Amino acid sequence: MENTGESVDIDAIYIEGKYPDKNWNLVEFLIEKDCIPDKETAIKVAEIYLLIEKRSDESLNHSFIPTEVFYDIEEMVWIVSFSPYQNGKPIPGNSYSIALRKKNAEVLKMWVD
Repeated sequence: MENTGESVDIDAIYIEGKYPDKNWNLVEFLIEKDCIPDKETAIKVAEIYLLIEKRSDESLNHSFIPTEVFYDIEEMVWIVSFSPYQNGKPIPGNSYSIALRKKNAEVLKMWVD
């Protein structure tokens, strides 16, 4: 799928209803390459799952910055942690973490420290 730079009318392609073929357990994972091959991709996928780029909780006027990317070589899992920042400085408090399977980008766990 190539990005032509043209915007898409989401409402024109959105469909809601009951999907007819729900045999999810019969669907094979057809992607042969790892979905999250490196640390940069791990951060981007984590940002998408946590909606950090789109929603940085404007009511608190802060954003989230990746603070650690850990790769578990045995389990083949990326663990990405983010901390809240305001005006370029860390805000003391909770960090947000997500564990993602390298092969298929499955979210294994999300938590707040």
